[in-house]
Order: sequence, then structure tokens, then C-alpha cells
Amino acid sequence: MANDWRLPEAKSIRLDRDELLLIDFHLSGHYLCNVGRGLEIGEIIGTWHDFRIAVWDGIKHLETIKPSVHEEHRLSIDEGTAKYLFNWLPPTFMWGTGRDCGFSLKVKLHNFLIGAEEVPLDNQDATESGPKDPPIPFP
Repeated sequence: MANDWRLPEAKSIRLDRDELLLIDFHLSGHYLCNVGRGLEIGEIIGTWHDFRIAVWDGIKHLETIKPSVHEEHRLSIDEGTAKYLFNWLPPTFMWGTGRDCGFSLKVKLHNFLIGAEEVPLDNQDATESGPKDPPIPFP
């Protein structure tokens, strides 16, 4: 409709602290790779600055919650950014907690891109299949 002045519906994805940190970790390397390719630092920072601020808003928000509680933050994301992250993030990644946040992030991005409904946090354990990764013992 030509006279439809409503804003497009904002899209978002629910991510936990480890998933948000993985995105930030990846974008940190993205900067270094592009500087090496001759792009100006201003171009690189300008492209990703607002998104990284949003990621860190989520990280800071989740840091205020008790660490024993598994919470998620709703991150606004567009389809182009979701496609980039889906294609360039590793399919598996652990921060040493025993949980594969890389895989869970890829599943969430995949679901976002195909338009699948998000699984509520309380139902995720019941819907995940396969064995849980055991914690890595340290001597």
C-alpha cells in the first residue's frame, strides 16, 4: 500500500551472554581482517559500531542478573546482519563452560533466517536433542 506510513516491524533474536560474547569476539577479528585488506578503520567501525553497541547493551544487561540464572536478551537484528553472522560464525564454539554457544547461536540464526518460530527459553531443554557436552576437567 503506497500510503502505509507504519514503520516496518523490528526483527529481533533472543541471545544469551555467551552467544553475545561470541558475536563480539568474531566482530573483533572482522576488524583486524579488513584492516589487513586495506579498508580504512573508519569504514569498518562505521559499519559495525551501532550493532556492537547493541550487543554490549545486551551483555551488560545480562551481567546484572544472577549468573546462575540462564537469561536471554532480545537483540534487534536485520536480515543482512543475520546472514553475515550465519555464514561467518563458527558452527561450534565453547567458552570453557561446557556449553556449545556456537551451535546454539547458529541454530537461532538459522531459525531467524527461515522465519521459524523461536523456542521459548523454558522449552529449550525439552526440544534439544543429543547429549550435552560434559564440562572439560582441569587437573
